[in-house]
Amino acid sequence: MLALVCGGASSGKSEYAENLIMKLSGGDEMTYLATMESRSDAAKNRIADHEKRREGRGFSLIECEKNISCVRDNLKKNVLLECLPTLVSNEMFVGIEEGEGKGFIFNANISDRIFGDIIALKDRCENLVIVTNDVFSDGCIYDDMTEAYRQQLGELSCNIAEKADMVVYMTCGIPEVIKNEILDFHIF
Repeated sequence: MLALVCGGASSGKSEYAENLIMKLSGGDEMTYLATMESRSDAAKNRIADHEKRREGRGFSLIECEKNISCVRDNLKKNVLLECLPTLVSNEMFVGIEEGEGKGFIFNANISDRIFGDIIALKDRCENLVIVTNDVFSDGCIYDDMTEAYRQQLGELSCNIAEKADMVVYMTCGIPEVIKNEILDFHIF
């Protein structure tokens, strides 16, 4: 099964996704595929919060900030990918350090490759649950690079949703199932 869990910041999507993969796994082994880089205190705190919540729940952790296809042979049958926007950002904005200068290389078109990686992961495991963010409904206009990021994430999210068996949108901790090919399946 392929499931996509979407929502705004702090909407409860991560906890819902964890409960979903635990239910789908039926007690079998699970992999938590983490994409966040721990380069700032805020990121480290967020990672620590997620680790604390998962403690004792049976997840094995694989950290892979980009190129997720390279870990597919190490995954369990049940995988939670946390999170798609971070993966897209890591792939689009590749940091470089040369001499005294720092910066990044901007890779504008990565959604097709990431989608291929996700389908390869899905073909390798029994259940794949993906967490993504809603970054599309604020009505703001951003600079060209941010708009390119939103475009790539939007295309990728739409492609995944089309292939998904289940799509859930979280609002204030309340799940709304907007696509469910698996009848009579509920988490809460």
